[in-house]
Amino acid sequence: MSQSVAMNVFASNVNKVLSANGWTKARLAKMTAMSRPGITRILSGDENVTLPRAERIAIAIETPLSELLDPNFEIPANVT
Repeated sequence: MSQSVAMNVFASNVNKVLSANGWTKARLAKMTAMSRPGITRILSGDENVTLPRAERIAIAIETPLSELLDPNFEIPANVT
């Protein structure tokens, strides 16, 4: 998987988790101690995410990084 494809998959999957939980990018920014504009740039594909930041995001949303990089990732039915 190319880096750009991986970043798009990561961003899409993080957005799925945020949506499923009713969380905003502002909340994710607070949970990760990152700026909201930085989160927005990462999740819109305008900025590549570094591995340490990807790990911080994964920990904050309680989703393994490997799942966030999986193009077939689905939100479990019990997450609301």
